[in-house]
Amino acid sequence: MKWSIQHLSRYQYDTLNFEHTLQSINESYTHPDILSMEPIYVQGRMVMREGKFVFDLYIETVLHMACAISLQDVAVPLQIDVEEIFSDDPEDHLIMGNDIDLEPIVWMNIIAEKPMRVVAKDAKRNFEDADEPGKIHPGLKDLEKFK
Repeated sequence: MKWSIQHLSRYQYDTLNFEHTLQSINESYTHPDILSMEPIYVQGRMVMREGKFVFDLYIETVLHMACAISLQDVAVPLQIDVEEIFSDDPEDHLIMGNDIDLEPIVWMNIIAEKPMRVVAKDAKRNFEDADEPGKIHPGLKDLEKFK
């Protein structure tokens, strides 16, 4: 998902519509919370507005993360709508070189939207006292009402 500035400039009075599926993302993009990721579907359009390249993106994927309690695999679906602007303005994404590459932008948005932690629906919460199995630890007794 990389375009040259020269190619994108042809759409000064038109819209560039695109659709792409990233089967795998660059190996340099990793995160310790993400065990694996299904293919990333990206749909979008680019318009030029006041000399800026404006991308409206829809990103959809499924992350696989470890349950915070049981460490079992939990599928986390993500659907993200985002607008990204590229220009020479420091408030936007700066254009580096002659190309605009959306792959790092897609990854950045996935990381920003992923949950901090996930819990599997069938994860067992263990509030038992280690010294006396079957007895609830006194410090955790109030948590029993949340089962």
